[in-house]
Amino acid sequence: MLESARTRENRRRAREESQPTLEEGVAFRAARRSANQRTAAGIKGKDEERLVEFECECVRGDCERRVRVPAYVYRRVLEAGDQYLLQTGHHASPRYRTIVAFGLMSIEEEI
Repeated sequence: MLESARTRENRRRAREESQPTLEEGVAFRAARRSANQRTAAGIKGKDEERLVEFECECVRGDCERRVRVPAYVYRRVLEAGDQYLLQTGHHASPRYRTIVAFGLMSIEEEI
């Protein structure tokens, strides 16, 4: 059975209304970054090379993904200042582009 144009439009509007605004997404991303920084701060010495689970730093307020990378990789993302660790397919912001993608992990930086 085919959907009417009105039904399709109503579904599209409902999807848009349920998605967070860019400002809400940026606040969510900042909270995730803060949590990841605390995680990274607790890793010392030989543990720098072991895989650690970090939260995806995308702007999707409903994202619950975690990304596993060595602690030293995440520290380099932090040092860059304008890069974010993400689940592949998620994005830090419309103004960002993917610079590294490996399996389920990607890193984006500001354009």
